[in-house]
Amino acid sequence: MGVRQDVSFFSVLLIVFFLSTAQGLSYVFIDLFLNDMGVSPAGIGLNAAMPALGWLAAGPFLPFLQRRFDLPKIVAVLLTLPLAAAVAFRLVPDADVWLFLRLAFGGGIGAALRLIEYWLNAGSADAHRGRRLGLYSAVYCSGAALGAAVLPVTGYQGWAPVLTIAGLVAAGLAGVLAVPAPPSRLQHQPRWSLSLAAGPAFPALAGALACGLLESIPYTLMPVQVLRAGGGETLAAWTATAFLLGVLAFPVLAGMLADRIGERPVLALCGAVMLVLPVVLPSSLPQPALFLALMAVWGGAGGSVYALALAVIGTRFRDAELSASNTLFGVANGAGALAGPIINGTLMGISPAHGLTAASVFLSLLFLGAMVTAPLLWRTENA
Repeated sequence: MGVRQDVSFFSVLLIVFFLSTAQGLSYVFIDLFLNDMGVSPAGIGLNAAMPALGWLAAGPFLPFLQRRFDLPKIVAVLLTLPLAAAVAFRLVPDADVWLFLRLAFGGGIGAALRLIEYWLNAGSADAHRGRRLGLYSAVYCSGAALGAAVLPVTGYQGWAPVLTIAGLVAAGLAGVLAVPAPPSRLQHQPRWSLSLAAGPAFPALAGALACGLLESIPYTLMPVQVLRAGGGETLAAWTATAFLLGVLAFPVLAGMLADRIGERPVLALCGAVMLVLPVVLPSSLPQPALFLALMAVWGGAGGSVYALALAVIGTRFRDAELSASNTLFGVANGAGALAGPIINGTLMGISPAHGLTAASVFLSLLFLGAMVTAPLLWRTENA
């Protein structure tokens, strides 16, 4: 049974790799094509918000579907949406239609990934849950990075990019139907309650929200701040890469440590790193190697918070409660990703030198405060 579960776990990770690669390729392809259509930056930004909007809308219905249908079938049906949308991007090159196609594409993959996170959580024993979800985080990020790197090979004109995206989604769909030992249907009726969100699940939801709100800073706003501070184009270009390398490397190590000593101290350490690093980053700009190393550590801390916060709801909840908590986790992260670029960009406009630092520090304090106020989430030591 253990071998079967391991095969299932690594098969699901392969599916995650296919889907995240398709996502990474789609982001760059869609933005460049919309630009060629003459769409304004505001219009491109609106289109980019459609994936989060799609799976935020679908999220509350997922636990109820899990009660009635087998999980692989739900994921497979969801993946038919991005599969059809990918082909339609080429057939209907109209910016207004692409809003709905992006909603279907991003919403379908996003909802499928929320269910896959439940799948991994429900199928992991407490003894190795942290390292498994850390590995999930690393695989997702590596796929997204590879997808973005594929576009120069395929180009963004013609059928090559859309067929590549469709092929990756199709590979993920086929994999879903072939994975052994999927989780069973939910045994209990899912119930939403304020006590679930405001009680023991609150620190995990705060971590998901903080990660979503902070997501836009290293990838879009920090390179701009580096340029404005005189760091140069090369350093600005490497900023997001350094952050991503940290996300790839650290969550697995953090997960392994959490499996040995518990999630709470590791998450507290990651929260402290997220609190301190934005304060010291500006002063490290004159030393590019140090700056990039600190960006990597910051990325590692953020990626570890996401993976381990997801892990602890798997430790705390089971069956319908786990599904509902997992959905709330995704909703919190998606809401942060949707609002983050607007909030962080506004703060940077108000205070170009300190706006991003203030946002990062405040959100890290929110997460650390949530950990203190709801200790019931964390598994007790030596349980």
